[in-house]
Amino acid sequence: MDFVIFGENKLAAKFAITTEEQAKGLMFCEEDVVMAFLYKDKNYHKFWMKNTPKPLDLVFCRDNEVVDIRKGVAFSLSLISSGEVSDLVIELPLGTVEKLNITTGCKVDLELSIETSIKKFNYHKG
Repeated sequence: MDFVIFGENKLAAKFAITTEEQAKGLMFCEEDVVMAFLYKDKNYHKFWMKNTPKPLDLVFCRDNEVVDIRKGVAFSLSLISSGEVSDLVIELPLGTVEKLNITTGCKVDLELSIETSIKKFNYHKG
């Protein structure tokens, strides 16, 4: 199992590492899920909520620190991006950021399973 950790809060998460996983994201997902998009390089990453039935908090991170937080509206085609480059973006059920008091500057840690670590290594080296 994989986790995203904000301070004392350890959340089970799915990791989107491949291009295909990142393109799908949480589309068509009816459950409250935490998904982390782990990127090889820092960049200005953009999201939309097409076919995503639940509103989300999007947490943009760089070097294990929250640099921006945005909200995503269910089924919206509007682009969601940050004015900051990021190497990790975490999608959380709407309201989680407020509930856990996640703010810019908060530290973020990842706890990856061996399987996810191997996938990340293999995908990011190529």
